[in-house]
Parts: sequence; C-alpha cells; structure tokens
Amino acid sequence: MTRSAGRHLESCAMERMPAVRLEEAVVGRLMELARDPSLLAQLAADSQGQSDELTKEVDQVIATKEQERRKVDRLIANLVGALAELSEGTPPKEISDKIKELEWQKEQLAQAIGRLRDDRKPKAGNVISTEHVFRVFKWFQRDFPTRPAHE
Repeated sequence: MTRSAGRHLESCAMERMPAVRLEEAVVGRLMELARDPSLLAQLAADSQGQSDELTKEVDQVIATKEQERRKVDRLIANLVGALAELSEGTPPKEISDKIKELEWQKEQLAQAIGRLRDDRKPKAGNVISTEHVFRVFKWFQRDFPTRPAHE
C-alpha cells in the first residue's frame, strides 16, 4: 500500500536477496522444468488448444458479420423496391441517400469479413514447431549452466 505522497505504509516482509541468487534460483527452476518432456508436451497441447479456441471465436465473429451484411442487403433491396414504387410526393433523395449509407455499411462489413478470414488463415510465421521448442530446451539444458549469472 502507498500513501498519496508515494511513500510506503509498510515495508516488504521478504528479505532482500542479491540479484545473482535470484537469477540462479529462476534459472535452476527453468532447467528443472526443461527436463520434463510431459510438461513440454502439455505446453504444446495447451498452445494448440488456445489456437483452436481462438479460431472458433473468429468463426463466430465472421458468421455474425455475414449475418449483418445479409440484413443490410435486405434493407437495400427494400429501399430500392420502395424507390421503384415511389409516388410523386415522396422525396427520392432521402431514399437514395439511405441506399448510399447502407451500401457503405455493406462495404465496411465485407472488408471486415475479409480481414477476419485473412487473420484466421494459418500463417507459417505463427506456427510453433514443437521440434524447435524441444531443441531450444535442450540447448538451454546443455549450454546455459556454463554461462555466468552476470556478464
């Protein structure tokens, strides 16, 4: 907690620790985790699961946008029909302005759908090769302990 002047009300209950000791503890724990193939496999599976969930969410957004676009199409068709049956007393400019506005909305929705579909496509740069992950962890296990904590 801090006061309005930015001063602490209480001091930290943890003892102060040199950075080298803290770094060694963190690196040691990472090395322990890197030795557990089942944990690494679980991390890869979790990552894939999150990717699948995101794809489903994007699919739902695309479906919603397509539904909105169809609704705008129907509104445009109705207005065009009304314009065709227009009596002489109704100002056609109001209807044609509304059609232009709806055409613009339709174009915006089409662009949004296109962007979402492009984002949904798997990209080579976004795919994580688990083989590469395991190579990195093996390098970490082999080479990292030989490096000093501070250079």
